[in-house]
Amino acid sequence: MTIKSCFITSLLAGCLLFNNAQTQTLPVAFDIFVDYSVIDNINTQPLRGLAVVSSEWALNQSENIWLSGSLIAYTGDNGSELLGDWQGFDNIDASDQISLYQALIGFKPQENWQILLGQIEANDHFAFTDHGGLFLNSSMGFSPSINGLSSYPDTQLGLVANYQTDNLGISAGVFKIHNQESQRFDQLQQIVQLTLPMNSVTMRLGIWQAPDDTRSLKGAYAVVDWQMARKLSAFVMLANNDKDSINIAHSHLGAGVQYDNVFDSNISLGAGYTQAKLENDKESVVEFFIHLPINQYLKITPDLQWIKLADQSSHKVLTLRSNITF
Repeated sequence: MTIKSCFITSLLAGCLLFNNAQTQTLPVAFDIFVDYSVIDNINTQPLRGLAVVSSEWALNQSENIWLSGSLIAYTGDNGSELLGDWQGFDNIDASDQISLYQALIGFKPQENWQILLGQIEANDHFAFTDHGGLFLNSSMGFSPSINGLSSYPDTQLGLVANYQTDNLGISAGVFKIHNQESQRFDQLQQIVQLTLPMNSVTMRLGIWQAPDDTRSLKGAYAVVDWQMARKLSAFVMLANNDKDSINIAHSHLGAGVQYDNVFDSNISLGAGYTQAKLENDKESVVEFFIHLPINQYLKITPDLQWIKLADQSSHKVLTLRSNITF
């Protein structure tokens, strides 16, 4: 039995034992996404669905030790594969699967410290933006120039330590590489991030290294989030690596602006741009969206992207996302 399967089995067994000892029902959250896209110049309209079931519960009264887990089920087309865009115009695109997404144990030894161990979505802790979550293009929220990071849909075993104060945050993590059998430390993905909150601006600076073929690939990134006004926010993401790989983008620029509570409602408008420099050329995307909460359970997001691929062909992609949460 592998280290991963041993850990997951132990964690699930602990969850069952703990649940049997409780009189309360475990809190369970459900997220369902259905995305339908129309791509010009392509005679197919991708339709796909993603369901996420998640739960988190404390193991003691002080709630400084907890378990967290989630499962995903995906079915349908992979729109990004059909189009052939590198960055992924739809951030739920994957292959058909039912799989474990996260399974971790968390510990807060002190108020400012947090330690996580298990199968972890690293993008929750590294290289993320506070103001890019409503964009559909994958590169608006995660740089394609970072190699091997444990992220949807291929999360891996890892260890994350976070230290956070009002003026400073430091995060460090190590993760197993997808399809990498070696357990040596230099064959793991290693990442460190410094977070600097400054009034309306938050800056995140990170460095990482990960094995790539026969060598170790290194890179750095910077993310700036700016709450420009009560309803207006923006972000900029810059990333680069040492440019000796054909497997990922060499550099990345992403930027976006979002206006919330349009007409004093819950409607949000967003516009963004992302560009990835590949081996011989670059791919660029302009994106616009409208986020429309229908009620407390249902939200829909019409999204339009202009995509210029590395082969210089251009495509317009219209996607309608429906999201049910309960």
